[in-house]
Order: sequence, then structure tokens, then C-alpha cells
Amino acid sequence: MHSMFRERFCQGSVRPSSITLAFGVMLAAAGLTAFGLHLKLVDLYIGAPVRGFKLVDMAFLLMEIGLWCLIAVHARQGRSYVRIAAGVLFGLFTVSTAFVVITIVSNAVSKYDYGTKSYINHGIAILTWACGLIALILIWKRDSREFLTASTSPADPRAS
Repeated sequence: MHSMFRERFCQGSVRPSSITLAFGVMLAAAGLTAFGLHLKLVDLYIGAPVRGFKLVDMAFLLMEIGLWCLIAVHARQGRSYVRIAAGVLFGLFTVSTAFVVITIVSNAVSKYDYGTKSYINHGIAILTWACGLIALILIWKRDSREFLTASTSPADPRAS
């Protein structure tokens, strides 16, 4: 069965629809992250106070955009390590998003208003997390797993 998928997916340009959909979802997540970065740059342009934390945050957003695009392209190419790399990065992003949720809850309890841009950024982070979850589910589907395994497995010496 494994060789059947190798023949079908590696020799032709056919890839499962779940991989194509995961590619699009990951690029959507990169786009959401870029929009969040844009909002932070607008804050800098209008004269919001620049703190070192904002600059570090923007650097991490740039890395996040790059990682989303890199994982998406490698998934589309059929690299098997994408599943593990995406899982690890999603785990880290889940921890980050948990802090966002804690911030939202603590802001709701306090009487200080952080403004609507803060809530927009939090919403973007939660939507990006949801995109990551959808992409992770898609690349672990059976047809995706078989495609990713078949496209990077060595050829079976008995098949010759």
C-alpha cells in the first residue's frame, strides 16, 4: 500500500486536497500575522511610545510570518518533517495564545481600558491560533500522512 502512494504522489504532481487546503490555511495565518504587524507599525507611525518590548514583539511577528510561509511551502512539497515541526511550533503558539486569553480575561476584570487596537490584536492572535489548529489537523489526516511519508521515503529495493 505504501508503494502505491509513492507511485501515485511522487511520480505525478497529484497531492491530496488536505495538503492544498493546509497550504492555504497556513498562508492565511501568515496574512493575519502580517496584518497584526501592520497595526503595530501604524502605532509607531502615529507616535505611540516605542518600548523595547514592541520592537521585540515585531521581530517575533516577522519570524512567525516566515515560519508560517516556510512550513506551508515544505508541506506542499511533501516534506515529512513538516508534521513534527508544525506540531512543535503550534505547541509554542498555544502557550503564547494562552497568555493572550489570560490578558483578555484580566483586562475584562480590571477597570483600565486598553483600547480597541489591543482587542483587535488579541482577536488576530486567536484567529491565527485557530488557523494553526486547522492546518495541523489537515496535515495529520490519513491522506496527508501517506503523501508526506511516501514523498520522502526511500524507494523499496524489492520494488525493482
